[in-house]
Amino acid sequence: MSVSAIISNIVLFVISLGIYLYAVKTSESNSFENDKSGRYVRVILGLGTLFCIISFFGPEFIYPLNALAVIYMIYTGFPAAIALLTLFGTVTMITANETSAYFFYFMIPGIILLLQFRNPKEYFDVRKSVMYYSLSSILIYTALFLIYSLKITPERIVFPLVGLALNSLIVAIVMPKLAHGLLFTMEEKYSSIVDPEFHLLLKLKKENKYEFKRAIHSAYLSGRCADKVGADSRMARGCAYYHRIGVLSEGEDSIAVKTDRLIDENDFPEELAEMVKVCAGAKKSYLKKEVAIALICDELVSAIIRFMEEKPGENINFDALIDLIFERLSNRAPVVDSDLSLRDIRIIKKKLKEEKLYYDFLR
Repeated sequence: MSVSAIISNIVLFVISLGIYLYAVKTSESNSFENDKSGRYVRVILGLGTLFCIISFFGPEFIYPLNALAVIYMIYTGFPAAIALLTLFGTVTMITANETSAYFFYFMIPGIILLLQFRNPKEYFDVRKSVMYYSLSSILIYTALFLIYSLKITPERIVFPLVGLALNSLIVAIVMPKLAHGLLFTMEEKYSSIVDPEFHLLLKLKKENKYEFKRAIHSAYLSGRCADKVGADSRMARGCAYYHRIGVLSEGEDSIAVKTDRLIDENDFPEELAEMVKVCAGAKKSYLKKEVAIALICDELVSAIIRFMEEKPGENINFDALIDLIFERLSNRAPVVDSDLSLRDIRIIKKKLKEEKLYYDFLR
């Protein structure tokens, strides 16, 4: 191997390693700090490194690195998995002394596989995912044969097929188990937390009836509005339920700080915890739709409750009140510093006005 080839290989390796380390550092997942998940992540990295080293001596294409990357994604996230796939592809290309064609054959089906499992809560079909991965692998490999006019040999047919079978088999066996062990368990966790019967809300009901009333009705409206604009109804309700849960804690700290502490103490799922903390004001961040909707609905519910307490028996012009609230929020974060579009805001305002009969429950 020439000096220039060695230098170019070193540069490629350093770049791919740098991309991977950066992706891991900026990843939202804390899997490396979690004992159980961290152990699995390290096993995946160890196996991948071992396969990359063996590829220097062994046959090409047979190592299930794509399957390892998609399993890794479940514990870390899509950006880190893409970076790991790039690192694996670069290292095996270098160790096997292959051209860039090998890299693209490795990467494109791998990316397709990762994309199939990127949002497992919304879409999780192992059979179709494996089928798309297999078809893309076969088509790309056939295209490379034609482009480079490669001679058909047993090794060039058998080894890729073995690798394809290994990757597909591992994904077909492992991913459903991961789905049951991680994703479905997380689903149950969300269901128990975003529920009026969760122990924090039951405690709030017992100790602070006003805040409980505010949280319950804000959550109902948040869920209805979120459905209308294509946001996550459960996340919106969770924000409305818990963004003032800090009132349960004693001390001189602000409600936001106490909410932050209570959320951590009760082991909320990471995504929900982040949204609730932003909604509470404990963290500064651009507001996602769900957070903005919860803040708008909470503003309306608290205004209605306050009006009914100050002027019991007096009729409320809900349309006018809703218009006033949106006008008051027009230059504030829930409207101007969020993912809500002008169309979303119009839809939310219209939906809140349609709920006029529901507001009698606030009396």
